[in-house]
Amino acid sequence: MIHRYALCTKTLPVAFKSVLDDVVALVNFVKANPQNTRMLRLLCQKLNAELETLLLHTEVRWLSRGTVLARVECMKTELKELFSRNPTDKAKRFAQHLGDSKWLAKLAYLKDIFSRLNEVNLSLQGNSAPIIDFEDKLKSFRMKLVLWNEKIISGRYEIFDSMERELYIIAERGNY
Repeated sequence: MIHRYALCTKTLPVAFKSVLDDVVALVNFVKANPQNTRMLRLLCQKLNAELETLLLHTEVRWLSRGTVLARVECMKTELKELFSRNPTDKAKRFAQHLGDSKWLAKLAYLKDIFSRLNEVNLSLQGNSAPIIDFEDKLKSFRMKLVLWNEKIISGRYEIFDSMERELYIIAERGNY
């Protein structure tokens, strides 16, 4: 059952797909070069960051996107600093993304959505639960999706913690 839902997440709207693609490219840019990885770790240590490394996204495990998004969102300050020190065009583009409030709001939204998908997936794992429980959980999740859509349309983002926090920061700066 969850496979159908996995396939649905592969068809994101273009605006969100581009953010997800940017995040994957950003992570690959850091992870592909050991020097970038070391510089990020040193920068994180210098700034006393909570995390020091990025997770590598794999297309095989689509749920890994949620953890990758969460890690990038948590390390956005350190990553922006790393990219601003790198002279390549690609790094400059990543630094611009990490300074763009609209891009960051989309990143936070994706992080929240994928974390919810991860929660549902984990609740569906296990071989001792009856199929009726799975159906109830999926039905409940579909109902939540409708509710979340209504909240988004009405401008209420409290269910999406990261996005609400990012929108608050944007409003404080007055640049959205």
